[in-house]
Amino acid sequence: MAHFTPATRRMDGLAGVSMTDLDAVAERTQSAKPDNEAWEALRWLLSRPWFTRVWCVQEIVLARSSRVRVGAFSLDWPKLGVTAAWLSEQSLAFDYDIPVELEGLTWDNAYGMFDTSELSESSLLEVLVEFRDFNATDPRDKVYGLLGLVNAGELEGFPIVDYNKSVAEVYADVVKTSIAKTGHLGSLAYVKHGAVHEKSDFPSWVPRWDVSEDVCSIFHSLSLSAWVDGNKHGLPELRDFCPSDGKVALSGVRFDTIAWMTEAMDIGHFKESQSPESASRHPFIGIWNRSSSNRHYPLDPPDEYSISAVLEMATTLTTGFNDGYEMVVALETEDQQQFYTDFLTYMHQLFEYAERKPDTFDPLEEAQTRFEATQPEIYPAFVQALSTFNQASPRSQEEADPNLRYLHEQVKVLLQGHYDLLERFEASLPLDYFQQRAKSEGRI
Repeated sequence: MAHFTPATRRMDGLAGVSMTDLDAVAERTQSAKPDNEAWEALRWLLSRPWFTRVWCVQEIVLARSSRVRVGAFSLDWPKLGVTAAWLSEQSLAFDYDIPVELEGLTWDNAYGMFDTSELSESSLLEVLVEFRDFNATDPRDKVYGLLGLVNAGELEGFPIVDYNKSVAEVYADVVKTSIAKTGHLGSLAYVKHGAVHEKSDFPSWVPRWDVSEDVCSIFHSLSLSAWVDGNKHGLPELRDFCPSDGKVALSGVRFDTIAWMTEAMDIGHFKESQSPESASRHPFIGIWNRSSSNRHYPLDPPDEYSISAVLEMATTLTTGFNDGYEMVVALETEDQQQFYTDFLTYMHQLFEYAERKPDTFDPLEEAQTRFEATQPEIYPAFVQALSTFNQASPRSQEEADPNLRYLHEQVKVLLQGHYDLLERFEASLPLDYFQQRAKSEGRI
């Protein structure tokens, strides 16, 4: 299996070579297959601090041609760059379950410095997000050190470089320029500071580019269109953005209060941090019961249950992204069905953990019938359930046995005919599980 990106597509078919092809390629080209020493050398090279410095990004991207020198050795930069791109594609091809040869290799920064095909059309915000994990001795260079990668049109209105400004002032300039250029507050979506930074001298509305954070903005181009003419929807327009003494005052409409935040469809979050009692009060359960009933929307034709509103619920609660941060509406039909299958399986697990039954229908049964979800597709959810069950805090044998037995019985029914998957699942069960079960059934 091979994946193709602009970086690898242009490199003489290298993207089509997978880890499993290396033996055949080495034989065909009469080259030596990489041994452990070669992988270790590559691991050492890609871990050099040079790949973490923000000024090195501009240096390598803007150069007409580049060579990498390591001691007495050197090679063309594109060769090392496409190696990093290939490593990234191998990670995707193996669904991030990387082969042992690639363990410990850090290729992300080198890949980001090489695959710059879309930088010329990127905004300042997008460039800052792309290289947010890179380091700079002077925090102001997390902005100033990347200005050379942004075209002049995107930088229109941005103040000239001024090292007399504080870090907070430089970062605030990014927000002000972005809002003046776009007319919306999308730049504020990149604020994610954490409690450790709350007492700093930074205004709360200024993204901390000196802090490495994984921030995915919900202001995707497809969702922004609904807000371009806000007054048409009875919403106030953004007329000006004039911070005073570090504070921002804006008019708006309050829709509701955020009740819960978690990663997309991460049932492990609830199992690790919530008791069944608190999970039973989780807002998703109430939303499910309303959405899946015939009371979800008065203009829809009356049905006993509604799956259409449930599917809308899935895209709404995940802000329209799957767990790979891809827009659901842009996915192929098969991938969209997998997204809805994942969501329905997730809801089933949430009801199971909360020890409640849906008021309408079982999400897992719907996944199997409507989307013809196969047993192997749903199987990973039960593996996750068993994993978190085994990692949970110790509980009494009397409490643990019935729950584990119920999970085991569900999997046996689900995996009828898939003996290999059933064997793998049962191999993960606690060692004394079958002995305890046989004893309780009077067989020993």
